[in-house]
This record gives sequence, structure tokens and C-alpha cells, in this order.
Amino acid sequence: MDYRITTDLIDLRDLDWTHLSGTSGAGGTCLKSFYDLPSGRVYYKLSRFEEGVGIVGHESVNEIIADRLMQKLCINHLPCQLLHALVRIAGEEYETWICASESYRKRGESKCSLELFYRLMHQEGEDMLSFCRRMGWETEAYQMLLLDYLIANRDRSAEGIEVIQEARTGNMRLAPIHDQGSSLLFQYREDSVASELDVMRDISIRSFAGTKSSLENLTLLPKGKALVHPLAEEDREDIFYQTDSVLSRTFQDKIWEMIWKRWEHYEAVCNQGSGKQSGD
Repeated sequence: MDYRITTDLIDLRDLDWTHLSGTSGAGGTCLKSFYDLPSGRVYYKLSRFEEGVGIVGHESVNEIIADRLMQKLCINHLPCQLLHALVRIAGEEYETWICASESYRKRGESKCSLELFYRLMHQEGEDMLSFCRRMGWETEAYQMLLLDYLIANRDRSAEGIEVIQEARTGNMRLAPIHDQGSSLLFQYREDSVASELDVMRDISIRSFAGTKSSLENLTLLPKGKALVHPLAEEDREDIFYQTDSVLSRTFQDKIWEMIWKRWEHYEAVCNQGSGKQSGD
């Protein structure tokens, strides 16, 4: 398994955080940047930043946890790294953790949002999930719905999912799954609050397909069909490897409780009585 965490402090004070940003939905901003290397562009994302306070969120480490979870589930996704870095924002220096990833587009390929592509290409009366089935993206759509339930992802709108057109053949494909920062316990800071959370509570989400409830979206998944490789309790060790310096044990325990209990619920809802386990 590729763990992809760099614990040595890296000097990234030359990165410019002023030109790209995205709201985290929790009273702060997840600043973004990029750097062009000979091998291609590398994108960087900070956790939630609050003016006058500093970097306070967990979004960057959520990305690496989701990355490792998808490795275990054998879901195609954009790999990322977690970097221990020194950055400068508005003249102030911060020692923090940064999520880094490379571009998933090859030279000459074009992109548009799934929302735009759907509006241009869908048939009359065809909903988004049916459209994805017709386009041959059924498995990817189901896997996104399952992943977002497991990690309590708040934002998987069609505007944030990209359709890639291959330069040579003109074929269309969905981009690998990416951008899972607004998930897990991203909006909480204190151990005392995190330890009391009900990890099975339903949440309101922005979803490309289905409802605004990740729990209700489980009903859209096929019964008894192997969507992913099965998760195991012993996978926890790999998923949280080297995260002790980033997350407290309370947060690690609660995040794993969320993932594992939700996985067990998914298995009960989608595989009960089928005689078939995910990955068979």
C-alpha cells in the first residue's frame, strides 16, 4: 500500500495562495495553489483557514484518509500526498499539513463539468443516474454514492465532477474521484465534541444524483452486486498509518467508527439475503 505522507518539514513559502480558493462550508476557506514542474502541474490544498486565527481544519488529512480508504475498496481515484510544510499566507508563516496531487488530465485533453455535459446530452425525462448508466459510468456513479455515505461527504455536486474528452479518440470518461475534504469530522476541532458525535446520523448533502440524504442514497445502489472490494476491520492500521502527528487518537477513533459502522450498514442494506459479499 502506498502511504504517501511526508513527515519531514518542507519549505513551501513560495506558493501563492491568493489566486485559487474554495469555501469549506464551515466558516472558513480552503486555500488552493499550484506549481508547474517539468513533469506537469501539481495542485496544493490547505485545510480550512480563518482570518486572524490561522489554519484550523482537518480537510487535508481527510483527503489522505479517503485516499487510503479508496485504495482498500479498489475505487479509481486521484492519488494525493500529505505534506508537512511551512507556508506563508498574507505575510504570516504557518507550519501545517498540505494535500498535494497531480493533474488527472493528459496533454491535449479537454474537460467540462458533469452538470454541463448532462444538460447538453441527456434525453427527455432522463435523470442524472440514468444518464450515467447510459454513458457507461454506472459503476463510477454507484461507487461515489457509496464512498460519500461512508465518509459523510457533504459536497459531491455535478458541478464538481468532471467529464474528460480524450484528445486522440474523442472518447469521454469521468475524471477519477477527487476532492473529499468536506467529509468525516472536518467541521469539528475539539476532542470533547468529536467524542460525543453520533457517527450514524444522517446529514444534508449536495449530491450529483439521488437525494440530499446520503442514507437515502443507499437505496439507489444495486442489491447483491460487488461494487467495491470488501473493507475489513484490520484495514484501520493502514488507513491511519502515520497520522498520529496530524490527528488526535480521539479523532482517529471516531473517524474509524464512522467508516466501519457505515460499512456494516451498507453491507446489511445492499447484501442482506443475497448470499453475496462485496468483492466476491
